[in-house]
Amino acid sequence: MRQTLISYFLCLSLIGLCAFQGKSQSKTSSLHLDSFFIVSTAVSDASPFWYKYVLDVRSTADGTLVRNIRIAPLDFLCGNVTVKAAEKQLRGITPLRLVGSNNPCALTVDTARQSIKKPRVMESIFESIRFGIVASCGGEERVFQLPFKEEVDFRSLAKEAPRVAALWDLSRRVQIAAFGNKSIFYDISEERDSELQKFGDSLVSDLLTGKYDAGFSEFCGGILTPDCNPSPTKTLLHGFRPGLRVPDRTPKLENVEQYHFVRYVAPVYPRTAQAARVESRITLEVVSDKDTGKTLKAIVLEGHPLLNQSAITAALQWQFDPSMQKTDQPIRLVLIYSLACP
Repeated sequence: MRQTLISYFLCLSLIGLCAFQGKSQSKTSSLHLDSFFIVSTAVSDASPFWYKYVLDVRSTADGTLVRNIRIAPLDFLCGNVTVKAAEKQLRGITPLRLVGSNNPCALTVDTARQSIKKPRVMESIFESIRFGIVASCGGEERVFQLPFKEEVDFRSLAKEAPRVAALWDLSRRVQIAAFGNKSIFYDISEERDSELQKFGDSLVSDLLTGKYDAGFSEFCGGILTPDCNPSPTKTLLHGFRPGLRVPDRTPKLENVEQYHFVRYVAPVYPRTAQAARVESRITLEVVSDKDTGKTLKAIVLEGHPLLNQSAITAALQWQFDPSMQKTDQPIRLVLIYSLACP
């Protein structure tokens, strides 16, 4: 009987030990960061008003690959979007080492969600960033949605749940480690910008698979996807065209070579007209001095009211080659104002 009891308690002990080890292994497994990506939504009250970034971090045979992708409007007038990207291989560094103590796998989604409280007074949002972090933790996917800081009682959050508050800095930490302190997309040469765009264009088919959709889930019901689109990345890339550049919107003079200018000044396309998306052909009648060729008078025969003064101001600065003038009659010209969106 005694031997039976000893065997019984020994079995219970072994079961308890196995359960403890299983629990311990599960906890360790959940802390293991296999890979992650961060979708950043940057908004501004200045044109073009929004940008999207995808920071993709994945382990490789010899370290970690960090890829930074920028999705943004071509400009505030055209509906087209551009994709630019760069990547960096960090040799000998794992994703876990890269994030350091700021490991999203050390948190549960419920813990993060419950820690985030709204402030008593909501600040106006003029320029801010929100994040969607999707981490693979020992085979388990965890999705953290981080609102704009203005939507969070951040002082309390930093005090009561500093690990959750630190998630807002994760993107910047990784970018600095991989690409340095300076932005890779701004204040760069035209040649470098073309390289980033060429690489970005090559990634569009991969983006369209929806692999980053989980990080965009804050878009559900938002301004850009009011119908809760299940494929937000496709929605963002709807206006994508490869190799796009901001168009030259300088108004053009039709058949400019036939007028033999000594001095030609291009009109300024008024920003008010651009914002109102006004495009027009302006027909001008210009009278010039027969001896000097300088414009004496310019009137608009046909055109849009928002553009007429711009055309006249430019025409009054023109000077024609008097030796090429075959008549002293008024010259009729046509200026074309176009937004030139792809």
